[in-house]
Amino acid sequence: MAALDLDPGAGFSVFVDASRKGTGLPLIVSDGPIESETLLPAEKFPGRTRLQGRIWTSGPRVVIRYYSARLPDGKVIPFCAVAADDGPGLPKSPGRPGFAALQHSTAPVYVTGQFK
Repeated sequence: MAALDLDPGAGFSVFVDASRKGTGLPLIVSDGPIESETLLPAEKFPGRTRLQGRIWTSGPRVVIRYYSARLPDGKVIPFCAVAADDGPGLPKSPGRPGFAALQHSTAPVYVTGQFK
């Protein structure tokens, strides 16, 4: 991510759903758009940055891919990253189709080069 001078593999933590930062667990998520928020400043990434992406719940794990970042000053930049915890995606508890329960409201995110 040239705009932030981040190399692929750089990682940091986010609140998975920026609109539900302090809610109880498990965190129920659904397929569709997601906006996450960085917990703290990390490397060259400012804290309180919002990441826009998409979430899929249908497989064995929840997959979140991010495609843009809105910095605290309001500037929006292209951004490629994935949420991952001990392998691709995030562990989940089964639920209704299109929904999943995450055991944590935060997740590690890793910068990728680009999505194909």
